[in-house]
Amino acid sequence: MGYNSKRSMMSYSSLVFCAFAIVFAFQSAHAQDCQNFDSTSCFINKKFVPGPIQLELKSTSIIDNNISGSSLLSFADVSDDCYPEIIVLGQGKRILIINPVTGDTLFTVPILASFFRYPNIAIANIDNDQIPELFHNLPRNSFVPASGRIVCTNLDGTIRWVSDDYHVDKKRESCKGTIGFADFNQDGIPEVYVGNRIFNARTGVKLADGGDLGIGHNERFGVSVAAQLDGDPSDLELAAGYTIYKVLITNPDGLTGNTMTPHSILVDGQFRDGLTGIGDINSDGILDVIVHSETGQFK
Repeated sequence: MGYNSKRSMMSYSSLVFCAFAIVFAFQSAHAQDCQNFDSTSCFINKKFVPGPIQLELKSTSIIDNNISGSSLLSFADVSDDCYPEIIVLGQGKRILIINPVTGDTLFTVPILASFFRYPNIAIANIDNDQIPELFHNLPRNSFVPASGRIVCTNLDGTIRWVSDDYHVDKKRESCKGTIGFADFNQDGIPEVYVGNRIFNARTGVKLADGGDLGIGHNERFGVSVAAQLDGDPSDLELAAGYTIYKVLITNPDGLTGNTMTPHSILVDGQFRDGLTGIGDINSDGILDVIVHSETGQFK
């Protein structure tokens, strides 16, 4: 199938660059009418010119709204002003949406969570109504009703759905995988995925499960990535650790008819799972898979 698989240490500088790219993208749309312009589709192409990195403090969030130290930052234009807000997990079982200029908290969204097992969070507009939805997932040992499942909420905290199955198996119950979004079959209906399990992002119904192969996890955390990794532009693949899955989704309402065909690779005679990223490392126009792995396969 022409997959190009490599492993390396994850580059956190690339993550910082992506964050700046998102900010530039939203700024480029500021002159547009936000009521009639889809800011999620705007972008800017700008040649990178090497030079010294200069840092400047722009704002600090209000001190009373302490954030969770284990939370990843997300960005989205929640207030519809063509500038992205910062979305972060706050202490006390809530998600905070913060104005990046003033540091003020615009929304405080209560979520299903445990004080002892904080979830990962993500944001996406899944129904094309210009109002984003919030997502969070918990380890299976979280001691709450939604333990081990994905939860989708509105900005006011009302629950849209709880996934009908776990996003992680019993053997990895303490793992927290990051939440990703993709339209694997290009039918206009988004999917949400964690590890090697894929759900309908509008309903929470599980659509596909990669089973006991690569999931893109180390012992506690996980990252898998959907991308175009073969010559077929009609669908996307899922890279998760030592496995790349060819995903076929024909049924948006359940598992029947959907498949995930695995293609796994041995490294030094072992299956090495680990945090997964995507990039064209050698600038040949073909995406490469980068896996940050420790010794051996995690079971």
